[in-house]
Amino acid sequence: VHENENAMVRDALDRAGGHELACEKQKVSRGWLGVWLTEVSQETAEQFGSPYASGLVIVNVDEGSPAEAGGLQRGDMIRRYNGTAVKDLAHLKALLQGTPPGTTVTVTILHDGVSLEPCEIDGRSEQCITGLHGGVFLERSVTIAERPSDLEDE
Repeated sequence: VHENENAMVRDALDRAGGHELACEKQKVSRGWLGVWLTEVSQETAEQFGSPYASGLVIVNVDEGSPAEAGGLQRGDMIRRYNGTAVKDLAHLKALLQGTPPGTTVTVTILHDGVSLEPCEIDGRSEQCITGLHGGVFLERSVTIAERPSDLEDE
């Protein structure tokens, strides 16, 4: 949060009489899933004749992460997070930020419905979607963890 946003929050709390309570030193915990994602665009869906015009495809799962413990895998497409349809990456981030660490959520995925292959984009090695097909919908229980301190700046 930027300093000017902090000042605006302090001013609003002062007007409401809650500045001291809200400004006690407390660590803010953010939820962490432990996946690297790419978005499925309308163009990609049309290219492969897929009915799934939106979704987030897992391109990597961090070792020891909540996602790994919950059985999420590379190539799974995240469709729902705790019953809410996931619109895009920003939406999933917002849902995660609103989930306290230690909470178990249900992640609905399309499993075995996405093919990924290494590719190069603008000189960077990436994972590109090379197919959208069939698959099966599964629900995975994932217990959200606290975001590791080495990821706080991301």
